[in-house]
Amino acid sequence: MYCPKCGYEVSDDWRVCPNCAASLPQSYHPSQDTVIIPGTESKGPPAWLYGLGAAIIIIPIVLAIVFLIVDLFESNPNTRVVVPGTHELHLDSGKYIIFYEYQSSIDGKGYSTGEYLKGVVVSLHSEGTSQLIPVSTASGDMSYQIGSRAGKSLFEFEIEESGSYILVVRYQDGSSSPEVVFALGPQFDILGVILRSIGIGFAGFIVGGILILWVLIKRRRSREQFSGMPLDPTVSPRSRLAVTLLAFFVGSLGIHRFYLEKYFTGILMLLTLGGFGLWALIDFIFAVTGSMKDKDGKPISNWE
Repeated sequence: MYCPKCGYEVSDDWRVCPNCAASLPQSYHPSQDTVIIPGTESKGPPAWLYGLGAAIIIIPIVLAIVFLIVDLFESNPNTRVVVPGTHELHLDSGKYIIFYEYQSSIDGKGYSTGEYLKGVVVSLHSEGTSQLIPVSTASGDMSYQIGSRAGKSLFEFEIEESGSYILVVRYQDGSSSPEVVFALGPQFDILGVILRSIGIGFAGFIVGGILILWVLIKRRRSREQFSGMPLDPTVSPRSRLAVTLLAFFVGSLGIHRFYLEKYFTGILMLLTLGGFGLWALIDFIFAVTGSMKDKDGKPISNWE
């Protein structure tokens, strides 16, 4: 028989490989009177766990996309008013941004008023208590385009208590024209939403990928230990499917190279995020085509 780790030829009664010191599976030699009933041989964890691992990977990705779409939809500045003028608004607690919508349409009337607006004074107060709400210049330069609508941020404010509020917009010189459209929407943390979505998807990749890899290795070892069949010493005992899955899901972290015990290049991939993705892509192609080699230079060609 051969060592399943390094392929070195060993005796059937040896328990440790003298070449790499790996533990050797004990060969199983059924006697002539032994009857093996088909379907009763050990195969390790059930195959349906592969499907569970795939579901763990796919479902968080779908949820992350749904959360991103919902957050983007809810952040749209859908409350629009024509100014100058006074408007009563019902606002929930939270932070808001006032956009100047220089391309807009309200009640069938189109507005195209240019991207620049000066001399505007905005005030906001509670309807019940007349308490003034601080309104300041927008801290960031935000813009959007939704169909025929386009706007840019001008002001921002924060509502501590939900209720009715009075928005007053006027020109400094007291004029009543030109009429323009202001749109209000909740302040949107695009970076936070994207990072959350990436985190959900990445967690699914890691958990599902580890489960699939664990099932694959356990089933393979179980078959080897039961059959006692010698391995081809010219071919790596590592699983081509395991390397392919690791290269696809966490290739940028170099996990597949750690699996192959190529620790130095694995650390390099981890520090460079897979050579900025290019190195990880090349490794994935090599893994799929069976061109990847283990630390001993043996090709990883067996899918199991």
